[in-house]
Amino acid sequence: MTRTVATRADATAVGRVFREAYGQAVATLIRVFGDITLAEDAVQDAFVVASDRWRTDGIPPNPAGWIVTTARHRAIDDPRRSARGR
Repeated sequence: MTRTVATRADATAVGRVFREAYGQAVATLIRVFGDITLAEDAVQDAFVVASDRWRTDGIPPNPAGWIVTTARHRAIDDPRRSARGR
C-alpha cells in the first residue's frame, strides 16, 4: 500500500509541475529553436523522462529548470540521431 501511495504522490507532483512549467518550457524552446513542433515534442519527452526518474531520484530543487534543460538536450539530440539514421 505504501508503494501505491508514493506512486500517486509522484504522479500528482509531476502533474503539478506539468501545469506550472509546460507553457514556459515550450516558449523557451520555441525561442531557442524556432520550431513549435520540435519544442512541444521535446518538452513532452522531458516529462516522460521526469515521470520515471523523479520516482526514484525525487523531484529536483528546480523542476522547471530540469524540464527545460532535459527538453533542450532532447531537441538537440533527436534531429542528430535522425540524421545518422538511428
